[in-house]
Amino acid sequence: MGRFRSQTTIGLDIDRGSLKAVQLSGKAGGYTLQHVGYHRLPPGIVVDGEVADHDLLAAEMKEFWTSHSFKGKSVILGVSNQKVVVRMVDFPRMTPEDLKTAIGYEAQDHIPMPLDEAIMDYVVLGSAGEGSDLDRILIVAAQKEMVSRYSSAARAAGLRPVGVDVKALALTRSVLPEDVQDEEGAVLILDIGSELTNLIVYQGGSPVLTQFVPGGSLYFIQAVADAADIPEEEAEKQLMNPRVRLGYALEAEGPQELPQPGDYTRENPLEARTTSGDDTVDLGGDSTALDGQDDDQYPPPANDGERQETPAPRSEEDSTPEPEPREAEERGPEAQGSDVHPGEHVDAEGTAAEGTAAEGAADDWDPALDFDVRRGLEDAVGLLAEDVQRSIEYHYSQPGARELSQVYVTGEGALVAGIDDYLSELLGIHTRRGHPLSRVANNKSNVSDEQLKVMEPVLAVALGLAMEDE
Repeated sequence: MGRFRSQTTIGLDIDRGSLKAVQLSGKAGGYTLQHVGYHRLPPGIVVDGEVADHDLLAAEMKEFWTSHSFKGKSVILGVSNQKVVVRMVDFPRMTPEDLKTAIGYEAQDHIPMPLDEAIMDYVVLGSAGEGSDLDRILIVAAQKEMVSRYSSAARAAGLRPVGVDVKALALTRSVLPEDVQDEEGAVLILDIGSELTNLIVYQGGSPVLTQFVPGGSLYFIQAVADAADIPEEEAEKQLMNPRVRLGYALEAEGPQELPQPGDYTRENPLEARTTSGDDTVDLGGDSTALDGQDDDQYPPPANDGERQETPAPRSEEDSTPEPEPREAEERGPEAQGSDVHPGEHVDAEGTAAEGTAAEGAADDWDPALDFDVRRGLEDAVGLLAEDVQRSIEYHYSQPGARELSQVYVTGEGALVAGIDDYLSELLGIHTRRGHPLSRVANNKSNVSDEQLKVMEPVLAVALGLAMEDE
């Protein structure tokens, strides 16, 4: 699907819970971040990655744009749902004209939707292998009506859609490090959104598998609410509780000092305040999943694509004993995925208040609650890991598949403290938080460097949409 990037193009990520927009200038290797925007969406506007309420989405987008200071109105949209298909196909090497004709004839064999109802694009990735006379072609298709509802809502909001991209491909631009081409094996990206997780296997300079896995931050919240017997609103706050660090891998490195509860906002731990007075950025929302593959080529998600209810809390005999508090060593930036300004409370309007909120949060600390929250999170992340493992096994079953050497995790789910370490334990593959801002050389935006570290995982798709193809 086409995308036209100019100096004023903005990457706009629309998902179930939020609008996320990023404006970059410059080129790869020297991007400058010009502006960042985040806006929560009411429930029911976007469902399963598709526009459910066109007019309300247009109104929310218009309000969002009015409250920010983006330069221009040209946007690149991202799509990711069961009506998006990404395929890798090998064709005999031929002229561009002949290849276009050949893909037109054979596309229906690879695209599980009528071609007259689809928007299709392709790119030649290069030779299918050393000494091969085949070229590897990446074919992308999306249902016209689904794409049209997104672009129509953007135009109704006064914006100018100049391109549509698949979120999976955007993530490969923003999340993967520049030296990924030197990897002898394959790498995996997990973008954990609100209800679905984007999964991309990248090997030999191109994505070789894109899938969605049921499960995300909303399932984490429900699991916490069930395990701790608390309302979902409180469970959402507890999701970012710095004392609830998943996994125990760090114990081998020596005792760790846990941050105090007052170091994080209690009203909404994902909220952030921009450095300018008017542009408030809060980091609540969700993100969506990506493409649905036909069952004969890709394994079905667990439970036929439906997530079962979170299992009941384990009995006392089965429960993991609560670990002793750790002390000393300060965590590095990678481990501080959900950090907000220490000691600073940020309310729903983005106004900072010192002191009293932090003191109250420290007084409210409940070790038993922390234990129940951790237990619920471990159950939910464990279920997600089982589905991810199923996709990994499918990757290994394909001819020429290389061993996965690294997992990069982004999205709202990446803000849960210790989720990277816990996934490392469950998957048996080294897992770390992705750093899409490593591609950005300068920050001239409305958000401080410190706050960008908090927002970074959530902005991965929007950043990738704003970046040029390399």
